[in-house]
Amino acid sequence: MPARATDTHVNASTSIPDDIVISGISSRFPESDTIEEFKNHLFDGKDLVTEDERRWPRSMYGLPIRNGKLKALNIFHATLLLEATFEALVDANVNPSEIRGSRTAVYVGISLSETAQYWNKDPDQINGYGMTEDSKAMFANRIFYTFDFKGPSIALDTGCSSSIIALQQGISAVKSGACDAAIIGGSDVCLQPEIFLQAHRLGVLSMYGKCKVFDTLRSGYVRPEAFLGQKQNTDGYKDEGITFPSSAMQSRLIKEVYAETGISSSEVVYVETHGTATAVVKSNMGHAKAAAGAVSVANLVTAMEYGVIPENLHFPWSVLRCPLEKRCSRWRENGVKVLVSTSDATSINGARELINEANDLGPVGSILNLAVVLRDALIENTTQANFKIVTKSKIESTRHLDAASRVLASHLNYFVAFSSLSSGRGNAGQANYGFVNSAIERICEARKVAGLPGLAIQWGAIGDVGIVFETMVGNDVEVMGTLPQRMPSCLATLDTFLRQSHAVESSLVLAEESKSARAASDISVVNAVANILGIKDSKIVQANVALSDLGMDSLMGQEIKQTLRSKYNLTFNVQEVRSLTFGGLTQLASNNATSPPSTSDNVTANGITKSPVKDVQASLQS
Repeated sequence: MPARATDTHVNASTSIPDDIVISGISSRFPESDTIEEFKNHLFDGKDLVTEDERRWPRSMYGLPIRNGKLKALNIFHATLLLEATFEALVDANVNPSEIRGSRTAVYVGISLSETAQYWNKDPDQINGYGMTEDSKAMFANRIFYTFDFKGPSIALDTGCSSSIIALQQGISAVKSGACDAAIIGGSDVCLQPEIFLQAHRLGVLSMYGKCKVFDTLRSGYVRPEAFLGQKQNTDGYKDEGITFPSSAMQSRLIKEVYAETGISSSEVVYVETHGTATAVVKSNMGHAKAAAGAVSVANLVTAMEYGVIPENLHFPWSVLRCPLEKRCSRWRENGVKVLVSTSDATSINGARELINEANDLGPVGSILNLAVVLRDALIENTTQANFKIVTKSKIESTRHLDAASRVLASHLNYFVAFSSLSSGRGNAGQANYGFVNSAIERICEARKVAGLPGLAIQWGAIGDVGIVFETMVGNDVEVMGTLPQRMPSCLATLDTFLRQSHAVESSLVLAEESKSARAASDISVVNAVANILGIKDSKIVQANVALSDLGMDSLMGQEIKQTLRSKYNLTFNVQEVRSLTFGGLTQLASNNATSPPSTSDNVTANGITKSPVKDVQASLQS
């Protein structure tokens, strides 16, 4: 509940205090009926995302089975906001009856109201009150009506920023004198699995039910439910797409905030972010959509009140602490100068700045570009924006480092760009990545022709560290018919390549194909596919749900394709793998081990019957 501070300095031009206080707070968060319970869960490092059927049956529509839910949802959606408002007033030491008729505003951030289906499902039960229960405007007006306030009453929908914009609007109203205090709320309740399915089909939900905030894997977020009883901008058009924030506009906004508040960035010790673990939430409870900003405020207030910053769950902190930090420390201990630069090599000025910074330490002898950004999708699903994002990280950085080094790095001995087998051999879903890697190879070839050092290395999957290792969790996964190349082998290979004269080299570890591999394994084809998808129990998955609807990305698809071929002698193309269902896999497993199916055999994939099966080998070899 923001209100004017009573003992702070006054702005001379408006006579309105600059400082605003949060005098009371209340909430309903996953597994947390009170803000105190939420605080305890945060500091205990508890994952508030749970696996149960409190909202809908397991694996309905192939949805992730873990999400964040309120402990109990046995009262109307809007009533929860009334309860939270009353508790926030009490927390602020305010008697609700004593502020009736006061100049108090209400701002509620709400994007989706998922109660319409309930109020409208049975025409015989419709009584007219569903119009007020489901109206987003009424979420604010009901609070206004119940407590008899006399200030502005506004429900805002700005998507995932709704509740934080509500807070900003409330602060502005208090500062401008439009009201004396403001009730700020945010709401998001997950009632309709079809809404979940929209996010799932958009590719933003985590199939593992964990928000790995700040993790390079960007495996998606988890939807939770939340209630919580200064400064904004919008991006306009941006290359990232309409659902992604613009880093340039965010940078501009932060600079404006620092300038207007008179605060230096060096004074900031804690930043509460809106990291969704997508290409763009809270790791403990997930991404609360319209209520996400309110959750951030709750986190911030809790941290400030108790002087402790809650832990960020599901993030591999060892990636930050080791080996990079230890290695840098070890180098520095041995007298090596180490500089971590933030210059952006995707622009010519940034590339020049980077090389000049390095020249200040000593003559630049080597440039290695290991940049990687993935936006995998089959060609019919890819976008121009994704092509630009991938292109910028690989082609632009290599091109500008090439141009800048020709002028600023006369002592250069090595110019190395990491390419990929997706360029040389192709990989389904990686047309954009294959294109940009092919382009950087041409840059290295041009350098060789000009008598300059240039080497592009087409790596296969890398083991021990990196995207494949972290995504597939191990060094034994098969990708594109190859196994991850372990780090000692990669370093030895790099040393060999640096001593030869070719512009493009390739390194991979071929996976050994064995038709009898299944005989040495007790894992059924169904369970093998389920393991790749991260599904612990394949029995909970509906038989007619396609693998593409179970969170299968391009890497998983390739692993499934290779596993079926090498271990079960089943050959499918990429599109067929995407269309496979667990029911179809079960049918394949039940076929005669030595006889291929007849032309009358059907394999159902995503509700479409393919008959006859002529282009795949569907027999299981013993």
